[in-house]
Amino acid sequence: MNRKRKFLGLLSNGAEALIGLRLAPNLMVTTRRTDHVLDLLADLEGLPHFELAGRMENEFHCTSDDGKYVFVIHGELVRQDGANHDVVGAVLQSEQNRSRIERHIEQSLALLRLFGDGYPAMPAYYIYYRDGDRWEPDGSSLTPGVVKFAPCQISSAERPALRAFLRDFRLPLNYDYLELAFEHFQESFVAPNERIEFLSLMIAAEIIFNDGQSELRYRIARGVAVLHGASIEESEQLFSRMRKLYDIRSGLVHTGSAKGFSTNAVAELRDIVRRSIRTVAQLEWDKSALSRHITGAGFGSAIRPAF
Repeated sequence: MNRKRKFLGLLSNGAEALIGLRLAPNLMVTTRRTDHVLDLLADLEGLPHFELAGRMENEFHCTSDDGKYVFVIHGELVRQDGANHDVVGAVLQSEQNRSRIERHIEQSLALLRLFGDGYPAMPAYYIYYRDGDRWEPDGSSLTPGVVKFAPCQISSAERPALRAFLRDFRLPLNYDYLELAFEHFQESFVAPNERIEFLSLMIAAEIIFNDGQSELRYRIARGVAVLHGASIEESEQLFSRMRKLYDIRSGLVHTGSAKGFSTNAVAELRDIVRRSIRTVAQLEWDKSALSRHITGAGFGSAIRPAF
């Protein structure tokens, strides 16, 4: 017979603009009343409400600003009981299904981070079913530690572009250098401190723009200026700012500290790296094509991608 299982993933750093987005087959972002979620998790984990509430608010950052709602990834799963009479085979099949769900959701969350500022993440999920008047667990995953507090900054006005982005953008990326840069971009969100965060992002920029043909600081700054500057003035500003960001990198690498290093510098570099990965991936340029464009194009010749 069919045994219906429900899935609930806690969504860190959620936003109203994400509600209704489908992150995996039959699983979408929504909100649930905090007291209802606490009742459910108390059944599944056997922990008191105050402990679960503290975890959701202070470690996972998955509650709304007023604390009344929880951002979740929710939906119904259907497992075919009896489809596999071999107990070991059934367990393996269940594990494979869970891994597929995890992979699909994580790819969708990675695309959200690439689309806009913030760190949406799923630190915990639960698979469960109804048994009488109680919810019973059928699998779960809990990531240890505190999730980085970085609220999603995607606005409701961006929802159409975001839906198109999730629909059309594909992972893994087409070229090894872009995929490696994207991996460093992702790692920056879980770095232990802002210095490592900044260096991870600068490594991503170096992977994208360094072709070994000229001085690295100049090459990266020119690459950013040419790729993103819609006017000569904007390109000049980007060129100047990127050189200063690279100087911060040099100070950190050589001495462990640097003049001008700040949370704003990290955010600025992340935005540049995010836009660079998105733009080059949509243009489908290999490293040599990107290098030729940066060498041959002038300031103010930015190419605007679809999203």
